[in-house]
Amino acid sequence: MSIPLMEMKLNTQHAHIHAIHEHHDQFDASHSSMAAYLHTLLPDDVDVDAAADDDDNDDDTLDASTA
Repeated sequence: MSIPLMEMKLNTQHAHIHAIHEHHDQFDASHSSMAAYLHTLLPDDVDVDAAADDDDNDDDTLDASTA
C-alpha cells in the first residue's frame, strides 16, 4: 500500500472519530439541558425523597386488580 493511500485512510479515520466525538458532545449537552429543564418543572414544595418513600409501602401482597 502506498504512503499517500495510508495517509488518506488515516485522515478519513480521524475525521470519523472527530465526528463521533462531536455527536457524543451534542448528545451529552442535550441530555444535560433536558434534565435541567425538567428539574425546573418540579414544584418547589415537593420533597422528591419523601415522595419516593411514600410509594414504597412495604406491602408485599398482590392487589387483585393488578394481578
